[in-house]
Amino acid sequence: QTSLGRKTLQFGCAFESRNTVKHPHGIKVDRKVAAMPVCLTNTLMKMHNCGLFSAEACPDSAAVEFFSEGDCQPPHIEHHDFDRPVFTLSLGSTQRIVMGQKIHIREAGKFVSDVELALPTGSVLARKDHSANVPKLAVPCVSAPRVSITFRRIKPRFLQQQQGHVS
Repeated sequence: QTSLGRKTLQFGCAFESRNTVKHPHGIKVDRKVAAMPVCLTNTLMKMHNCGLFSAEACPDSAAVEFFSEGDCQPPHIEHHDFDRPVFTLSLGSTQRIVMGQKIHIREAGKFVSDVELALPTGSVLARKDHSANVPKLAVPCVSAPRVSITFRRIKPRFLQQQQGHVS
């Protein structure tokens, strides 16, 4: 049975991942979210110390997604409101992702594409240039609980707009 009940917490900025007329995707500067918690800034420091990014390119926002068995994430493209690279830390269980310019939906939660990767717990997937800008990414139904933390750096123009909305 497929469950589309994954839960997401956003830190640093509000972001709409759906892309509909009523809800266009992208950063929402008028929505308030919590700052990055210490546990995530500590994680970013460890990633920086491993050489994944420079201090100047340190991500300043995060989406923490909680997947239960049977949950999935439909195909999506990384939005251009964020600088590259984008980092996804996988926790909880090893699960598959699929990537490609075309992702075929066989049925709800079952996706097929050119590239399939197993992301072990503790792994970090870094996407930049072509891998962040062109292909879609999807998470087929997971077989066990999983947490995915995607770290992104907000483009400067949105930081300025966001600061204009702080009261």
